[in-house]
Amino acid sequence: MDSSLKEFKKILKKNSLYVTKQRIALFTLLLNEQKPLSLQETAKLLDEKLDLVTVYRNVESLERINIIKKFYTGWNYRIELSEKFKAHHHHLSCSKCAKTIKIDLGIRIENSLKQIANNHNFRLTNHEVELYGFCQKCQSNSARI
Repeated sequence: MDSSLKEFKKILKKNSLYVTKQRIALFTLLLNEQKPLSLQETAKLLDEKLDLVTVYRNVESLERINIIKKFYTGWNYRIELSEKFKAHHHHLSCSKCAKTIKIDLGIRIENSLKQIANNHNFRLTNHEVELYGFCQKCQSNSARI
């Protein structure tokens, strides 16, 4: 954690952003979380440290400098730390309850994505693969899925 926090502070300073208690609290929360969070979940977990507006403003600032990344579940999004701080992965996301599961697609699929880019003379710099459907609980609770 110490090296991640040092790197976080270094990136903030490099981008002319202040190192604040609120930003450190947000970063530390996301570093320790095992799943992406909604803004509401983030504000609730940070309790007295940050209100929802402060969370929103800091997320926007940290996304601009590639510390935080968003991924969308319908009209809403969840946040997590970028690959500068967490290993590359993808998600399964329930379209009904928004449950999110971190998954590793494996080296074969990752290599296939690179090969597809190469076949089109495209230099791949990043990719996102998000799988949407219905979790086991939502499948059990609804016959209409």
